[in-house]
Amino acid sequence: MESIEAEFPTYTVIIPVYNKGPYIERCIKSVLSQSFKNFEIIVVHDPSTDDSLKEIEKFAKHINLYERDKPGPGGYAARNLGIKKAKGEWLAFLDADDEWFPSHLSSLYSGIKKFENLNFWGSGWVKKRNNKSLQDKYYKKNSNKGVHKISVSEYLENSINGRRPIYTSVACIKRKSLTDTNLFPSNTKYKKGGDIFTWLQTIVKENGMGWSNHIGASYYTDVDGSVTKTSSVSVSMYNRDNFMDLSANLNSSEKKQLVILFNQRIYKIWCQEIMANGRSFELQSFLINGGVSRLVSMKFKLVGCLPGTLMKIIFKTIYNLKYKIHVLKFKFKN
Repeated sequence: MESIEAEFPTYTVIIPVYNKGPYIERCIKSVLSQSFKNFEIIVVHDPSTDDSLKEIEKFAKHINLYERDKPGPGGYAARNLGIKKAKGEWLAFLDADDEWFPSHLSSLYSGIKKFENLNFWGSGWVKKRNNKSLQDKYYKKNSNKGVHKISVSEYLENSINGRRPIYTSVACIKRKSLTDTNLFPSNTKYKKGGDIFTWLQTIVKENGMGWSNHIGASYYTDVDGSVTKTSSVSVSMYNRDNFMDLSANLNSSEKKQLVILFNQRIYKIWCQEIMANGRSFELQSFLINGGVSRLVSMKFKLVGCLPGTLMKIIFKTIYNLKYKIHVLKFKFKN
């Protein structure tokens, strides 16, 4: 396995690490196995309590290692440090518990050369759990379109319908397009969902993105200690100030889509908090532009008056029923 060295690399691959010892070898080897070789690897290690550092050091001659003195939620601060240290023309992100397919960087580069005016890129990915793989919904619906541009309106519409076209381990952004190296939220109360919000901000800022019709990464959802499992999204991320900032340069149709997406996320967080804690925040006070009708609002208030344990049972039953229906639909289609 040769050392990867480039004075002016095309890509900087940024990998944040915190308590990911069992997965680091798989992750870094997937980068070193890329068919496109002009890249540098930056690993940012937050002080772990497992053998992560020992595993990282096995690849010392292939990587640039930076260590932080305290762990940051969601890997956001670690990624921001990686951005500050990067030399590459493009920043490609990979979570330490995921892996890339060998042609990922090469396929992205082909798309970048086709649409040189686009600064933000993504591709398809597969979710893996219990040795089963599932392609992301955007890829399943749009892979036959080839490499293409996604407008802000198309991104919002697909996100509303559960087909968000981007995920952090396939995200790639031109370094010089950034006006701030703190791309990810530095607010320590944002422990989960900050990457999704970052990509929403980026698509609006860049007025679109490129998408390559290849499967770029495997996203493992059965990883121990995953932020997805252990943390909850802060509803304050979807506050009115952030909405106003994002919607400032959108047209009226796109603003309506953004309202729907914000309220969808707020409602989801509200439900998740009820399932976790048996209680949640006052939904109506967070929804954008009223968000729901007076009748629906009364229903939410009535639900909020129920005992916490009963609310947890009701919401978990509904959630499990929706999941079973989804599985049945998937089996029927296939």
